[in-house]
Amino acid sequence: MPEIASNVLTVKARLKGEPAVYRIKGVPGLHLAVLGGGRGSWRIRYRPRRGAEKRWHTIGDALTIELGDAITKARELLAGLQLDGVDPKAAADKEAAAKLTFSDVYREWIDHPGRKRTLRVRTRAEYERIFKAHVEKRIGSTKIAFLDKATVKAKLEEIRKATTDLKRGYRGLQATKSLTLIRAVCRYALTKEYCERDPTFGLDRPVPDANPDGKQNRPPTNEELKLLWNGADAMQPQTARAFKLIVLLGKRVGELVGVLKSEVELGENANLFIPGTREGNKSREDQRVPLPPLALKLIEEQIAASGDSQFLFPGDTAMRNSRSKTKETEIHMNRATPSDALRRLKDDLGIAENVRLHDMRGLIVDQLAAMRVPSEYRSHVLHHTGDMKATLASRTYTTWDFADEKRRALELWEKRLLEIVEGKKPSGLRW
Repeated sequence: MPEIASNVLTVKARLKGEPAVYRIKGVPGLHLAVLGGGRGSWRIRYRPRRGAEKRWHTIGDALTIELGDAITKARELLAGLQLDGVDPKAAADKEAAAKLTFSDVYREWIDHPGRKRTLRVRTRAEYERIFKAHVEKRIGSTKIAFLDKATVKAKLEEIRKATTDLKRGYRGLQATKSLTLIRAVCRYALTKEYCERDPTFGLDRPVPDANPDGKQNRPPTNEELKLLWNGADAMQPQTARAFKLIVLLGKRVGELVGVLKSEVELGENANLFIPGTREGNKSREDQRVPLPPLALKLIEEQIAASGDSQFLFPGDTAMRNSRSKTKETEIHMNRATPSDALRRLKDDLGIAENVRLHDMRGLIVDQLAAMRVPSEYRSHVLHHTGDMKATLASRTYTTWDFADEKRRALELWEKRLLEIVEGKKPSGLRW
């Protein structure tokens, strides 16, 4: 590393040059970092303790801090390290951390580039909603270093009361979701040494996730399924096809509405490809979904009806944000559209509100189990990675995709579904 004289004129001349780092002669540890464009900074280089790697600490801007002041500050910091063991950089970081508010740390946490898994769009949107609706106005301006358990507990109780409406079935569950968010941010702050303790440690969930009155949702009964399937014809044709495909294939709404036409494989062994990056694909692994006859027929009808859109289920461009630059052919059906249509249909048919599209997955599992389909194949049909990867052998060595088994299981389910919706007696279908 080049060395320059401890001279004001020399320093000013170097600041006008190309980017480089210079040692200041006669001042141990002090360096001038020239950044280009006339900019620069004063830095010290030191070992925080014997045997440790050297580290840098920036004193300040070389244009505003004179050479003499930089020399004085460098000697002061290094003397503090030698005499009192005060690490200049660690001390500066601690001082900066004391100024961070919960909002500052939340923003750093949610944008953290070092995550093992990138936040999904919907997950991030939900965190943002909870933060803005409940957390920011209550503890956003609180210094993270001074946030304590009593404050968090009191604010969570405020959220619980504010979001409880028993007449409308609201149990204050937003308080539990807020605790999850606050806890994640505080633990991140603890790892970054922005605070000395986790203020959420030992706090119980303000509201249990499970409804004390039992399951909040359930698969439809056979009679309800018959009414819903036949009543779906009252929906918009595209929405009706999406609804029926969800029932036939057991896919999540997000996995289906974003399908590209290029992901449909027609022919004798027709398949639907769902990439691991698709929103709604919780496993984040690619999957091929065999298409039984009726599902294939619905998809072929939808391809014919979807025009020149690249999506199997094009979206309603009239609902698009006017500021968006997205082309019409790049918009797919909103994931809420089939759910909204199902809710209206249930109201018309007088079916209990607690039947959702997602519950069709539970319906398929129940029906496949009744037909003696092995549990492993049922997991593969729904693409549940937990059961599929239960052993080292499955996780590491199995490359078989179980396409034949999944196709047979879905064909069995389709036959059973048609028996139900057509009001036929069970024919004793078995695996």
